[in-house]
Amino acid sequence: MFGSKTLALQKRAQEIIPLGVNSNFRYWGDQITPYVDKAKGAYLYDTEGKKYIDYVGSWGPMILGHTHPDVIKSVKKTAEHGLSFGAPTRIETQMAQKICELMPAIEKVRAAPARLQGEIAETQHVLGDGEFDELLLEVMHEL
Repeated sequence: MFGSKTLALQKRAQEIIPLGVNSNFRYWGDQITPYVDKAKGAYLYDTEGKKYIDYVGSWGPMILGHTHPDVIKSVKKTAEHGLSFGAPTRIETQMAQKICELMPAIEKVRAAPARLQGEIAETQHVLGDGEFDELLLEVMHEL
């Protein structure tokens, strides 16, 4: 199904990444998993140059399509100030305020880079630090 570029990439990836992918959803099977090289609009292009309609849309963030000029312009402007700080920023507060404005039922927002991290933070918030520590110790004891 794929040419030598894709097959070589999959083989190399499988040597250092389980199944050659960082998410099980991305694995379609040996010799049938495409490796994306670029994207534009509603399309993905694999390492062989084959064009696909992107039905996944990166799980939502690509709602305007890939490489939309306004998004690229905004990302470049923002990147000039740095990409990650490990500290709170003005822009994340602005984003949270906008989400609350657009969806009045949402009173507070916490953006977590991973679902587990968000769930842990919410559990900590609901239980309080002391109860959360006890719960964590209980879970670890069961393991």
